[in-house]
Amino acid sequence: MANLVKDAVYGPVRKCQLAKHFARIIEGNTTKYMPVLEKDLNKWHPSQIVQKVLTDLSGDELKVPDVDMVKFPQLNVILTSLNRMILEKLW
Repeated sequence: MANLVKDAVYGPVRKCQLAKHFARIIEGNTTKYMPVLEKDLNKWHPSQIVQKVLTDLSGDELKVPDVDMVKFPQLNVILTSLNRMILEKLW
C-alpha cells in the first residue's frame, strides 16, 4: 500500500521529468508551463504548446500537475477492495 501511495504522489514529478512539451498557461500576470506528454498533445491548442524540457524552466515557471486519484486507477482498485474486505469482516 505504501508503494502505491508513493507512486501516486511522485506521479506528477515523473510527468514533469518525462515531458518534452509544455503547455503555456497564464495565471494572473505570470506565465506557467504545465508538462504535456506526447499522447496528450492533441488535447491542447497548438499555440499553447512549447517544446521544452524540465531543466529549461525555472522553479516559479513550472506548474506541477495535481495528484489526482482518477490518474491512479490501481490505487482506486486496491482501496475499493480494502473497503469491501473491511465491510465483510464487520458483517
